[in-house]
Amino acid sequence: MANATVKLYLNKWAYVKQDSPSIVVDITGQERLKLSRNATSGILQYAYLGFNSMPSNLKRKRLYSVSALFRIKGPDNVGNSTRGFLNVSAANFNPSTLVWTNRPGEGGNGFRLISESTYTLKDCIFSIDGDTVSDADRSKLAALFLKSGAGYSYAAYENGDIVGAAHDCYIYNTLEGGGLPYLEITYDNSISVKSKITLRSGPTGGYADPRNNTTFSWAFVKDDTYSCADENFGQSSATLYWKESTAASYTAVSVSGSTQSVTIPANTFPTKKTIQWYVQGTDDGGTTSQTSVYSFSTTAPLVIATPISPINTIEDGSTPIKLRWEYSSADGRLPTRYALHWKLQGESTWNTLYNPGAGVVDTEYDVPADTFPAGTIVWGVQAANVDGAWGTTGSASFVCRAAPVLSGVTSDETPFLTVQWQTDGQLAYEVTVDGTVYGPYFGAEKSFQLPDYLKDGTYQVQVRVMGAWNLWSNIESIQVTIANEAGERILLNAYGGIENSVTWQTEEETADFLIYRNGKMIGHTREYTWEDKFAGNEANYQVVNRLSDGNYSISNDATATFTPDAVYMAELTGRDWLKIELGLEDRKDPEYEYTLETAYEHLSGDVFPSVIMSEYREQSMDFSALFLAEQEEDDRRFRSLFGKPVVMKMRDGTVFVGVLDKVRRMIKKRFWTAYSFTLRRITWEDYRDDTQ
Repeated sequence: MANATVKLYLNKWAYVKQDSPSIVVDITGQERLKLSRNATSGILQYAYLGFNSMPSNLKRKRLYSVSALFRIKGPDNVGNSTRGFLNVSAANFNPSTLVWTNRPGEGGNGFRLISESTYTLKDCIFSIDGDTVSDADRSKLAALFLKSGAGYSYAAYENGDIVGAAHDCYIYNTLEGGGLPYLEITYDNSISVKSKITLRSGPTGGYADPRNNTTFSWAFVKDDTYSCADENFGQSSATLYWKESTAASYTAVSVSGSTQSVTIPANTFPTKKTIQWYVQGTDDGGTTSQTSVYSFSTTAPLVIATPISPINTIEDGSTPIKLRWEYSSADGRLPTRYALHWKLQGESTWNTLYNPGAGVVDTEYDVPADTFPAGTIVWGVQAANVDGAWGTTGSASFVCRAAPVLSGVTSDETPFLTVQWQTDGQLAYEVTVDGTVYGPYFGAEKSFQLPDYLKDGTYQVQVRVMGAWNLWSNIESIQVTIANEAGERILLNAYGGIENSVTWQTEEETADFLIYRNGKMIGHTREYTWEDKFAGNEANYQVVNRLSDGNYSISNDATATFTPDAVYMAELTGRDWLKIELGLEDRKDPEYEYTLETAYEHLSGDVFPSVIMSEYREQSMDFSALFLAEQEEDDRRFRSLFGKPVVMKMRDGTVFVGVLDKVRRMIKKRFWTAYSFTLRRITWEDYRDDTQ
């Protein structure tokens, strides 16, 4: 080992004023600098010292130590035995650009020196007062700086004893015996540090877009044999080698001189491949080395779209619904396009909601009102990457509160009109023909045949359907023109009785008859006779034959008359009539009671209450029946009707259907038994279909 030394002399210095800490003053050329500290305010002054640059011949030598020598004194009344504490920093020093916020030596950068004392640097590691602080790279050693905080770290000594704390001190630009302060560097003159090539930039994994320029750069640094920080070396030549992973040979791209980078133009690398590459180079000392072999992919990672909202909410489908989502990918790139899809929960096939095409990348979309049907809507977003590959569909769901959308209403324009339509999510439907409403009928069927015939003429037909949430769709209307083509004549007869009897004859092969009483359809049969249980004293009948082609034949009118000689009662579903000839009162008319459900509420400031009236009604009839002892069987039959729906025919022709739900009084004598009872009216259907 052959040790040598070199001295780097002071060439510039500056300080920061105590009253203006943001202003740095260059005092290069002055003999000394006085640093003060204001004990009251705590404001300090700082000094910065710079040295000559390190000679280029030391850049590849192994350094052993660095010594800093300068002169610092306290006030004159303290003497020359004072010592101050300073910091050395590796930041660049330029008095014209130095400001308070970038001053060197702050935050632990650098190392401490005591005046006229030597501290050792070995293998680029500073050891100072037992603390270890890493140096920056050696090429900037000439820019080391001394920072004096004399006002707070300076103490006065005399004969080895502290005699007081000084608030001022002086730093000189000359030593005691003359000459400039300096840094002295000790190094090994017999060894030159070798270099190796190392990567600075370039894709070493993951994805790189071959549609863009790709830059590779490198540098020559000290070999790992020497535990020093990285240092740049010069370069004489270098070559970048690359190939597809399955190719037999590399493509070489060479550079000469000091250029330490190669830029591969866009669209040079193939897409959807794995690319391998490395760099080989020779430094300016003749040492050749090679980087590791790296690889990267030109297959773009998939872009995943993730729904944000709505998720697990209830949305009003009659208004626009805003869908929001976000994208993510391994390389952070946005997609090149996207598409929105939807389906009802439980369905397997997606419906395309929106696909704007290439170049459009949105993160939200306003779905027009009335797009989704009612139900649980599953919606998803799919995004395509730069290679055009689609990622998986990220999906979410929400409940759509919406009326079904109705379309495509048609009819066959026959007297027994059949209407058809198209819709989704139907739970019920309603058909209106010139103001006559049919329905609502519950079910998913999307056609309806009128139970009644239409006479010749033009009619307006309206259809609406109901979906979930009890919401009705839009109303679709069409006009139909009816022209009946009648079949064979029907001859009708009617006979009066407690149950009227109607019979007819026709030569038509079709036997599909509808029976009308007083213009209202009361039955459907394929027989040629009909018994009418609910007729009053007088009834007018017609029979219509519904032909197979949708037309009809209509009979003549026939009238049946019957005047009861007593009150008759029978179970609603039975045919066994009970004759009631006697009652408790002489009168023959029943008593009726009507009830309307109401609710009253008194509001502040109103004298009288407000009322809420229900649509529901109640009607009851009070009557009496008396049975003689010899009518024991009739008495038994009457009691068997208690609590059952019955039909009651009065002498005046009134027909009352209700439940015999209350016997208010029963009087039992030796020769007769009498009852006062109440019939509560019920809704019933005056229609019977014998074909089912």
